[in-house]
Amino acid sequence: MIDINLLPPKERPASSGRALGLVLLLGGVLIGGYFVYEYVVTRQATNSLNVALVEMEQQQLAYQQELQTIGPLGGGPIDANLLEELRQRRPDLNKLLNLLQSPLKSGGKLETVQLDQDGLIWTCLFPGLKEASVYVSTLGEQAGAGGDSIRSLVEVPGRGYVGTFSLAALPVTIEEQAGETP
Repeated sequence: MIDINLLPPKERPASSGRALGLVLLLGGVLIGGYFVYEYVVTRQATNSLNVALVEMEQQQLAYQQELQTIGPLGGGPIDANLLEELRQRRPDLNKLLNLLQSPLKSGGKLETVQLDQDGLIWTCLFPGLKEASVYVSTLGEQAGAGGDSIRSLVEVPGRGYVGTFSLAALPVTIEEQAGETP
């Protein structure tokens, strides 16, 4: 196919081609400058992070060496007999949970149990006050906890009553700490 154009050619000024080239060149230089600036900033941040990482690793090594010289309990190397004694003093959790759950009757539920150095704290859900009363009296007879084991009993609408109980840890005598039973 032959293209016939009957319109006279339109002259374009030569400056428009140069201006477009100049704008593109200037844009390329600006974009290149931005990339160089970002590279330099990122490189400096990476170097400062590497220096901080090396310092933290050295500090960690120093702490580990200090821990090794002090020992795990602060008094030199740990004694195997002390470890065995601590394992024997650890409460049997199955017996403990059975002791707390066995008095729960007719819809009562053991919700949480927390054991720490101060003693034992647990919460139970009861459908009514009668069940809570029976639980407290039965638990007092079983564990010898008495009436001071109950901390609170709160009615929760739609759920029943939530009771919070505690049992203080028995004090450890000096003889027991030394491994001698009185």
